[in-house]
Amino acid sequence: MLVSWLAAAPARAQDPPRVRLGAGLGADLLVGEASDFLDGGTSRFLLADLRLGPRERWHLRLDAMWGTLEEDEDERTGARAENDLLGVMAGPQITGVLGRLRPYAAALVGVTGVVWNTEVPATGDEVRNDFEGGFSWGGHAGLGVTLDQGDHPVVVQVETRLIASGARDFARAPDPADPSRPVGTVRSDFAAISLRIAVTLGF
Repeated sequence: MLVSWLAAAPARAQDPPRVRLGAGLGADLLVGEASDFLDGGTSRFLLADLRLGPRERWHLRLDAMWGTLEEDEDERTGARAENDLLGVMAGPQITGVLGRLRPYAAALVGVTGVVWNTEVPATGDEVRNDFEGGFSWGGHAGLGVTLDQGDHPVVVQVETRLIASGARDFARAPDPADPSRPVGTVRSDFAAISLRIAVTLGF
């Protein structure tokens, strides 16, 4: 029964939606130098998927995300460093249709930045807030399942994504190997691997 449901395809007279809009959640894992003191975090994102031709094949994918990374805290001093990731990415996406299944993959370029602040709770002093960002690149691949094939198709999609952004400033607590090092920032090369789930609505 599940197989027959997945194999069900929309009527030929029904054109695929020109635009799909959606929102979702992600689990992010940092790799590179920044992963020495930050493991990862969670993110929220909005997406738009624009069909470029008459058939459900080539699309333009646009994506805006905001992610909160795990706090970097020093137990000795109570110093805490907080980092958030934000980014806007876009690129060509190729999509297949196998009944209700929609496998897809995309190459992406855009801008990714780090919003950060550091503070020492014992004194209440907030050392600094700032932002640093720049060009980023990567791609994703995923699978969508069409739940509703009506006038505004509903699709649930799961994807994995890899985004690299070169060296960026991150806030960090004092280095445990060097207690004299003050609360501040460190410039680290990083990339992020994400597992994401989203719901889209077609128009």
